[in-house]
Amino acid sequence: MKRICARVILIEGEYIYLMYRHKFLNQKWITFYTYPGGGQEADESLEQTAVREVKEEFCVDIKLDGLLKKVEYEENITYYYKGTILSGIPKLGGEEAERSCKTNYYEVRKIPLSEVKNIDLYHKELIEMAKKC
Repeated sequence: MKRICARVILIEGEYIYLMYRHKFLNQKWITFYTYPGGGQEADESLEQTAVREVKEEFCVDIKLDGLLKKVEYEENITYYYKGTILSGIPKLGGEEAERSCKTNYYEVRKIPLSEVKNIDLYHKELIEMAKKC
């Protein structure tokens, strides 16, 4: 059975909040960005998963504004939502803060929407979808 995941696109004005990653993998350094989110826990709705994961990773409370897309990958099924920050200032938290080190680095970044085209981020089309939601 595939793992079920939820991720959230957090746009604030002309910026988007993303998780920056820099890690050593397969004998080389890789750098990329991801949307906050993660795996569904038992007895948890997809919406609860999305809200919990953003709270854990970014230390903010959010509301969900709608489901943008469902994507089935080889190992998981991921649901992408648009979210709005209700309270808090995004900063690294949870397991990501505990695991972050020189060879497996995590950082919350506020990226201008005009710069997204220059970064390594999958499903950039979700940003345009979120802006219309």
